[in-house]
Amino acid sequence: MADRSLEEAEAFAMLIERPEARGMAVEGIVEHWTRQDPFAAATYVDDISDPAVKDYAIRGLIRRTANHSPEESFVWTMTMQQGDVRMGAVKHLARRWGSGREPEFLERLIGHPGLTEGEREAVRESVGE
Repeated sequence: MADRSLEEAEAFAMLIERPEARGMAVEGIVEHWTRQDPFAAATYVDDISDPAVKDYAIRGLIRRTANHSPEESFVWTMTMQQGDVRMGAVKHLARRWGSGREPEFLERLIGHPGLTEGEREAVRESVGE
């Protein structure tokens, strides 16, 4: 993504008043950018100071990295605040990894001490356990 279009998209997203909508806009920006330059997108996400916006950005990042960079996706997910956005990310990883592609990461996800019992149950439901 060209720097100018990224800056314009980010500036537009930050003008959105509703926090959830602003987060979703940033999520879309990061998801698109991750397709083209995952390292630059991850660097951008790491620099986001607003924790709520950062969680949406992380979800956008892992939507594109879960299959080819499961370790990084796992680490990013566990940095998110507990809540609906993280729950969505956890379910996404469970669906991706539960299809037999990355069983060792699915097991790590289920067994991670930072996962809430609700998230652990959502993982099990996502993979049909």
